Amino acid sequence: MLTPRFGILGPVEIRTDGPPVSVPRSQRRGVLTYLLLHAEQWVTMDGLSAAVWGPSGPASARSQLHSTAYSIRRHLRTAGCAATLTGRAGGYQLSLNGEDVDLSRFERQVSAARDDVTDQHWAAAAGRLQSGLDLWRGEALADATGAFVTAWRSSLHDRRLGAVELLIECRLHLGAGAEVLPALRELVAQHPLHERFCEQLMLALYREGRREEALQQYQRLRRALAEQQGLDPGSSIATLQKAILLGEDPEPGPGRIVAEPPVWATPGPAVPWRPPVPAQLPPAAVGFVGRDDELGALDRMLHDPCTDGTVAVIVGGAGVGKTGLAVHWSSARRAHAPDGQLFVDLHGFGPQPPLTAELALDHLLRALGVPARDMPPGLDERSALYRSLLAGRRCLVILDNARDSEQVRPLIAGGGTITVVTSRRRLDGLVVHDGAIMLSIASLPARDGRKLLGALTGHEPSEPAVGRLADLCDQLPLALRIAAARLRASPHVSVGAMAAALTDEHQRLRALSVEEDSVAVRAAFDLSYRALSAPAARLFRLLGLFPGPAPSRAACAALLGSTPGETRALLDELVDTHLVAATGPDRYALHDLLLLFARDVSADDPPQLHAAAERRLLNWYLAAADAGEALLRPAAKRISPELEAVRDPVRFADADAALDWLDGESVNLVALIGRWTTRHQRAVWQLAANLAGWLMRRASRTTWVEVMEAAARAAAVDGAPEGEAQILNSLAIAYSHLRQSGAALAAYRRARTLRDEIGDRYGAAVVTMNMGCLHSELGEVAEAIAALETALAALTALPDGIVAVRVARLNLAYAYRMAGRHAEALALNTAVLTDAVNARDDELACNAHVNVAELHRLLGAPEAALRHYRLALTMAQGQRNRTYERWALRGLGGVNADQGRHRQAAVELSAAVRLYRDSDDPAADEVRRELREVRSRLAADSTEPG
Repeated sequence: MLTPRFGILGPVEIRTDGPPVSVPRSQRRGVLTYLLLHAEQWVTMDGLSAAVWGPSGPASARSQLHSTAYSIRRHLRTAGCAATLTGRAGGYQLSLNGEDVDLSRFERQVSAARDDVTDQHWAAAAGRLQSGLDLWRGEALADATGAFVTAWRSSLHDRRLGAVELLIECRLHLGAGAEVLPALRELVAQHPLHERFCEQLMLALYREGRREEALQQYQRLRRALAEQQGLDPGSSIATLQKAILLGEDPEPGPGRIVAEPPVWATPGPAVPWRPPVPAQLPPAAVGFVGRDDELGALDRMLHDPCTDGTVAVIVGGAGVGKTGLAVHWSSARRAHAPDGQLFVDLHGFGPQPPLTAELALDHLLRALGVPARDMPPGLDERSALYRSLLAGRRCLVILDNARDSEQVRPLIAGGGTITVVTSRRRLDGLVVHDGAIMLSIASLPARDGRKLLGALTGHEPSEPAVGRLADLCDQLPLALRIAAARLRASPHVSVGAMAAALTDEHQRLRALSVEEDSVAVRAAFDLSYRALSAPAARLFRLLGLFPGPAPSRAACAALLGSTPGETRALLDELVDTHLVAATGPDRYALHDLLLLFARDVSADDPPQLHAAAERRLLNWYLAAADAGEALLRPAAKRISPELEAVRDPVRFADADAALDWLDGESVNLVALIGRWTTRHQRAVWQLAANLAGWLMRRASRTTWVEVMEAAARAAAVDGAPEGEAQILNSLAIAYSHLRQSGAALAAYRRARTLRDEIGDRYGAAVVTMNMGCLHSELGEVAEAIAALETALAALTALPDGIVAVRVARLNLAYAYRMAGRHAEALALNTAVLTDAVNARDDELACNAHVNVAELHRLLGAPEAALRHYRLALTMAQGQRNRTYERWALRGLGGVNADQGRHRQAAVELSAAVRLYRDSDDPAADEVRRELREVRSRLAADSTEPG
């Protein structure tokens, strides 16, 4: 969206590409607004209650806020925006995830305009200011209520007036006095005591040759100030009046500031030395990019009218740029700290021992001019003196690399002092007890990582080699800066060559270092790792073995051989030090460089420790997959895995719970099968065999093929013909869904050979049946019918073939349909449907409904076709079977299109296209063409009711 997603500079609204989403109830709008004003910050429940109702909220405050949060989430989903509202015990956090707020954009425009003004780029500044002011749609927070609203509304009103004042200043510099006169007259009428507007109006009038009017304006202001406030006009406007009286040509601009000469330059008797105003900020990082959301949150903290003295805590892992962000923001906001900027490295993580709070205060007090002889002896006395010295002063303090909250708390001054803390650990104590805002940062987004690398090397960020190198650096600012430094030091090495060198995982961490490892990614990680407890360090090393990208707490417990409860405390420790990221409820991740580091530090562990951990994890996954398959395909013949005793196995209440778990773990299961095929063959193919039900219902066809190809290789190496045959049968079905008929036929033939060799008549008959289905799909109806009748006869003769007999009859009916024998096909399909319903075989019944519906459509009975397609759709959605769901949706769309109901057909075919596309089904292109044809007809048919 070009316009900001959220609007609070006027009535509160959430914008979409169409009409904005209205947020009913003024109190709900107030809560949303307060969360937007504190976006990316953790807002406690007490703080939110005070914002809405003041210090004395109702007894039902918490329940009302929970209800309001639920409604806000619903509005966010309705608007289709990426922002998320996360709640946990004690509060909420609104994460914008790249969405924009009109206030943030306004403030960015004004900030950029002030920089332009500093450089005397008046036209650019005017353009930015006008763009920012155009975002206003009336009074800010116009339809929101809450105890916080009045103060914020007043503050935002003042900010808007400041922008208007600066815009007029720019236009006066551009010689547009005549153009701004009407606006200035209105502003002075609305704000008769606003000296700056009066001064600007006087200047504009004078420039237009209306000297007497300009002087009359000064007299009106002088009288108003005297009568209402007992004051005289300020020096700036008085200087302008004098210039007008003398006929001089005054320059536009704010009043002149006359700087006092420094003490040592003042003539006259000697005076005692005074320490200079502290200006200890390190140089800002070259090429700083991104972090717009975090910079906006810091700016909002700075301008929050409800705060008096502010604390921000920037937390993140090693090398993510915490200090860089703190220094960059602080350097750009020096004007807000005219009484000094202080910086202390607390050595929370490093080769030196952490700085005690007492010693840190020694540094701070010396910077403020306290001589050593007057330094108080104890922590409490130093902290009290520090607060006293900063009381009433506007200072900014960066406390870098903090170890914990206790180290920091005595260094918080309050009053008008801004304190920015950086740490590798979450300092929740400062949030809970000191009202700090927390900003958690990770690696840069890919676009910003490329931009940083481009800025540091002189290459275009869009170059593929730059993108590849940035990806290999995990978009980690420290790694990106090291890579850029190495490129600058070796001009003969291309970006592509460095990327190629970093592709070697065994050398990547070693390559990301400069100055003989004094600046290195590995060294930065190592400082965090050495701060861990021994059990947490062991878990971190074992996570280097984990085959997938998103381990759950229970999977980590299986890997470790511990309970989920015990493992949670260790994961919390890893998350707290940002060696592991919590990516969602009960999900964790290591970015690539940390994963390489975990593998590196685990190299000294005994091999048997790794082998035992892998066995525990495989055993846990096998037990869960086996339990899930039993629920998803209760009538299917399955191969039970060889299991050892499992500690804390996964238990499923029903098939839905199994699907939830499998959906969540799928990315790990697929990765495990791909990575461990060569060293855990038996466990891998048994695991894949027990994922067949999930793969058929939920996975993309390419994922299905990928899993079963790896499993077939593992079963062949393991010498397990029964397992290989079962997997090849599933693989052939996946191939046929992808219309790879040659590969499917080869897999079926190999599977049937294996079944014959082990004397498995049931398995051989099932393979023959599936080969008949393939012949049907290829239009080889005579071969299909012959194969299916052979399979049906074989299965009917077997005592355990009753379920497969129903499937064979369904497939035979499909072959009849493909042969044009529609009436026979309908009769046989209807009989199979009745049998499936009576046997409570819902999956087969769903398939039969689809087939019966299609036959009714072919036989000219659209209403019957619609009825069966709808039943199939309901059943498929209940079973969460994406295959049957997309078949049913496509059928519904086709029948409705046949009947001229193009609008309804377009809805159904649109949903079908998404499912076909997500499943990598080649039929997706056909369904897209059907959708385009329906939309074309809909556009041409203006008579269809809306």
